[in-house]
Amino acid sequence: MPVQVVQRTLEATTQFYHNYGADLRIIDTRRSPFPANNVPRINEYFFTDTMVSDTRAWGGNEYAQIFAGRTSYFVFARGLQHESEFPEALMDFIRKYGAPDKLCSDGGKAEISKRVLDIMRMYCIDDWQSEPHFQWQNFAERIIQEIKKYINWILNYSGAPAEAWYLALKYVVYIWNRTARKLLNWRTPLEAAFGQTPDLGPITHCEFWEVVLIKNYQDAGFPSTSNEVKVHFVGFAENTGNIGAFLVWNPNTNQLLVRSRVKKVSSDLHRNRRVLVDAGANGSSANPLPIPAPVVEDEINVEDDAADDAGNEAPDAADAGRGEQAVPDRADEEAQPETVQPPPEPPPARRRSTRLSRKDNDKRNEPVRLMHEKDGERYRPPVTRPPESDLIGRTYLRPIEEDGTRQRAKILECIEEYNGQLEREPERVKFRVKVGDTTFEEMVEYNDLCDFIEEQAELDNGTWRFREIIGHRIKGRQKQVLIVWESGERSWTPASFVWQGDKYVLAKYCKENGLLDSWSTSKMNLKKTARREKNLLRMCRQAKLHSYKNAVVYQYGVKVPRNHRQAMEYDEENGDTQWADSEKLEIEQIYEEYKSFRDLGHKSVAKPPPGYKKITLHMVYAVKHDGRRKSRLVAGGHLTDPPLESVYAGVVSLRGVRLVVFLAELNGLKVWQTDIGNAYLLAKTREKVYVVAGEEFESFGLVGHLLVIVKAVYGLASSGRRWHDRFADVLREMGFSSCPAEPDIWMRECDNDGNPVTPGEDTSGAKVGHYYEYIAVYTDDLTIASKKPERIINDLENTYKFKLKGTGELSFLLGCDYIRDKDGVLRQEPRKYIEKMIETYERLFGEKPRKATSPLVKGDHPELDTSELLDDDGTRIYQSMIGAAQWIIQLGRFDIAVHVMTLSSFRAQPRVGHLERMKRVYGYLFKMKGGAIRIRTEMPDLSDLQFEDHDWSQSPYAGTTEETPDNLPKALGKPVLLVTYADANLCHDMLSGKAVTGILHFINKTPFDWFSKKQNTVETATYGAESVAGRTAIEQMRANKLTLQYLGVPIKDTPILVGDNKTVVDAATVPDSRLHKRHLMLTFHFLKAAIASKAYRYSWIDGKDNVSDILTKHWGYQQVWPVLRPVLFWEGRTTDIMQAARKVMSALVWKRG
Repeated sequence: MPVQVVQRTLEATTQFYHNYGADLRIIDTRRSPFPANNVPRINEYFFTDTMVSDTRAWGGNEYAQIFAGRTSYFVFARGLQHESEFPEALMDFIRKYGAPDKLCSDGGKAEISKRVLDIMRMYCIDDWQSEPHFQWQNFAERIIQEIKKYINWILNYSGAPAEAWYLALKYVVYIWNRTARKLLNWRTPLEAAFGQTPDLGPITHCEFWEVVLIKNYQDAGFPSTSNEVKVHFVGFAENTGNIGAFLVWNPNTNQLLVRSRVKKVSSDLHRNRRVLVDAGANGSSANPLPIPAPVVEDEINVEDDAADDAGNEAPDAADAGRGEQAVPDRADEEAQPETVQPPPEPPPARRRSTRLSRKDNDKRNEPVRLMHEKDGERYRPPVTRPPESDLIGRTYLRPIEEDGTRQRAKILECIEEYNGQLEREPERVKFRVKVGDTTFEEMVEYNDLCDFIEEQAELDNGTWRFREIIGHRIKGRQKQVLIVWESGERSWTPASFVWQGDKYVLAKYCKENGLLDSWSTSKMNLKKTARREKNLLRMCRQAKLHSYKNAVVYQYGVKVPRNHRQAMEYDEENGDTQWADSEKLEIEQIYEEYKSFRDLGHKSVAKPPPGYKKITLHMVYAVKHDGRRKSRLVAGGHLTDPPLESVYAGVVSLRGVRLVVFLAELNGLKVWQTDIGNAYLLAKTREKVYVVAGEEFESFGLVGHLLVIVKAVYGLASSGRRWHDRFADVLREMGFSSCPAEPDIWMRECDNDGNPVTPGEDTSGAKVGHYYEYIAVYTDDLTIASKKPERIINDLENTYKFKLKGTGELSFLLGCDYIRDKDGVLRQEPRKYIEKMIETYERLFGEKPRKATSPLVKGDHPELDTSELLDDDGTRIYQSMIGAAQWIIQLGRFDIAVHVMTLSSFRAQPRVGHLERMKRVYGYLFKMKGGAIRIRTEMPDLSDLQFEDHDWSQSPYAGTTEETPDNLPKALGKPVLLVTYADANLCHDMLSGKAVTGILHFINKTPFDWFSKKQNTVETATYGAESVAGRTAIEQMRANKLTLQYLGVPIKDTPILVGDNKTVVDAATVPDSRLHKRHLMLTFHFLKAAIASKAYRYSWIDGKDNVSDILTKHWGYQQVWPVLRPVLFWEGRTTDIMQAARKVMSALVWKRG
């Protein structure tokens, strides 16, 4: 044999087993010289954990030990009667499958016992334990969660008793290992682990706990006893008989049997009526509800990998020879007792599980493929593995923590859910990183790592930043270490040079490699440094990492800095001084113009006043929607003591803004907007704090000065309240009064010429033409509705010296555009906010959302989703998407309200399917981005509604009236009519049984408020759900009516409630109606009292015309488009809209016909 072949062979193999020749005598050996060579090896890390049950399974098992492969996802389960049996479970795993490279556990006593360690030493198995209280580090924990979920499904839908949980476990694991996974290149865990293609023929025969028939081998009297026995199918006999041998449970003898011949009871033709007297038509309890198909990591694809076993069955004599003797499961070496306690009667099956499909009939005669073939040779197909990247192993700086600390993080690996995407879509890849020298780990997006290294960045003293020390040597008399620099280069560097640059890292390396004694000298005292390594390393790290870049943030397409130094870098990069100018303007205003600080002098000579506390001061940067750069000096209010007084400061609600805009359009007022610059600085603070001026104050010569804060600087806990009180005083001086129902809407009466009416002036004889002008306050953003808004602006600027910005007609407010249609109708349209949501979606997923015509599939039930749980990073993305969608609902897109409300229920722990549904909601907004609320002020045509006038004088509700507050302002301006549509969707949530209430409020023809929420109670009938919706609607109508009355709006006629349940409408409007469900007593009497008071009217409408249906159901496009389009999507006159809507409905009916 050539020398090269021998050399390569030795390199490709191990030589642990040595059999030395005997010089004097032959030594008999009783034990193997190297036991690890006697078992096959599994080149994979396996995680293990114990699954605990509260019910003893048939056979006595109360626990199950789970072994899960981290790369192949292969799972092995072994029953335990006690946790101390873990060594036996480990030996069974090694005996059956082989010894893994490493066994990882959570450090349980049984899993790290002396006996287990002896076994692992004997078979050369490395070990690893997860951190206490860090369960997610153990991969087996996640596998157990999924397996428990599937076991619960099987027990629930099959009706099997709880004692069958271990049999269900074995059933689940058998299918798990034979289910193709996308992460394995659509191969199965069994093939990924051992290279063998599994056959799915046995899986397609029966369902778990399905009633089947087997041959009766006991002595049976003829013809009094049937030759067939009714049993339950419970799994697959992996180590007994042929591949088609099944495990069945005989409830008569309480034994687990193995049979390769079972008879399904699927038709009347083959039914054994003598045996199946108590069974359903098909041998199991029938149920029309389908079981949701369980999804394992990715969708199960049986068609690609299933191959029926042909010609591999043992003769029937094998069955006859065994008789009725119970056969143990040899895979676990567990002896099932011949008799066990009889199980309790199983509950009726609620659902039947769906069966995995067979392979096409034309492939049934193909030979069994144990290995794949290529060019006539067998080979093991490659398994998809995570891509290697030069990012792995690198370090970067994490963002600065709240306490001012900053740590280095090391990139460990690509997380599994994003495998295979690095080359195609690097922006979607996420990494697991280790923070500092701790065991804390987190997931980080690729985009957040883009600036994690400055190539060959030099320190101020000329030394290079290095990543780590990976080796050492002594060359001549010089001690050297091998450095990996952040630039990626490696070089041998004198240890003395490293000592001068970073002695703590050098001391740590020497300590880990046992060099402290030999390398420590008087000039390089490594021993002393290593003793306090932990604290000093943190101090050193903070000093070293101060100049790294932070993650780039974009706002309206402009890069936003995070600190002063980064702002200067961006200015240099852009070739302008916009950020520097904004900083200078901010400090100039806050220090010189507003006198927000009192300078005590430089910190070297000045002392802070007694009782004052030192806090921090920093810049916060933003870009306005028109491209203006904004710098805001913010105080570190989190460092102050908790305030003793209230610091709450309210803002106007979006409903209040919509009402102000509507009233302006109704009464012919102008709607202006303005922003008060540096609003907080116009109020004085009561907090006793001071700061030390930083580099931002360099142009003013104040760096290092002690500055006492005397104004309500942004960031202080009480600044919001101080400004709120200050501006309230200003508005009162101007003659405005606060609306009790909306405290941040201020109103003032004006005469016909637009001049303010002096408070207390008698205007009783000249009210015709009088009106109210309004100011809606959202912190420092003002929405002004007035005939002469210029006068209000002039007073604020000249009298009160406010600096106003962006003054003019209302065009953009709180993320919403205000635009007029071609016919002059003002519309409120959140188009820019939707575009921002789509941009965020692209950054998160690397593509635009797929367009959809409805937010969710019609009739979808997300609560029944059984896909995998999202990881922490996916959960944060989901929560962010939910938050953005909730805000756009407030801006007027109530057509997605019920869908987002449903998906919001899963914010704490969403699943993959929930995220996919949220993507569809974004796709709907992307396609239907033109939805807007149009301010239509004309009175609606309600001639189709019928109202019956009943006599309530002979009923218990006679004399009922609605109380009216005594402090209502006089009603001025044009009148309005309130119309409310209400609806309910019974059993919207299939799990809790709760219905959903949907309410849409109109003022004249403009929707101004909406509501979609699950009901607090579970109603069992539509009548109850609709009654609860009606009560909620009346409560909200009362609040809206009171708000308008406090705003001085005259209300025409009586507010109208419209519902589509005739029974509920009649029960509330007919005095003699009776209550038949006592639990609805309060709701019933509340509705009747409201109608009897003549304060509200209740009318019925056909369900297809009820616009509130949009807020209760997961609708389809054709279902709601005729009523949704006039409300949100149609421009023009409303009479034309209704005519066109009828044409659309006729066209849809014609198409269906």
